[in-house]
Amino acid sequence: MKLSTLLERDIWSSVPKSDNPDIIMHSLDTLLNQLHPHDKKFIAKMENEESEQAYLNNLQNSIEQTGMKQPIHVELWEGMFHIPEGNHRIIVAKRLGLHDVPILIDT
Repeated sequence: MKLSTLLERDIWSSVPKSDNPDIIMHSLDTLLNQLHPHDKKFIAKMENEESEQAYLNNLQNSIEQTGMKQPIHVELWEGMFHIPEGNHRIIVAKRLGLHDVPILIDT
């Protein structure tokens, strides 16, 4: 499936996040449901790795205090979403119960 098809199906929200019109707010649940299986496994593994916990806790504290400063980068891979940058932010967004997250669509 092409990215333009996904956009036409209104999977993406068009609410601007910042002065950068390429960054949009997107439903975290929808993003997680549309993830490529490789990304789902990678995120699940990272969530449970002891070595990642200190970093995730620090990132969580930062996001709680100042918000998510960097968007999650999203690409289309094999008809599903791939996250080349932002896996830690996804985990923290899940922990915090965020409904929407800023994303940047890499083309």
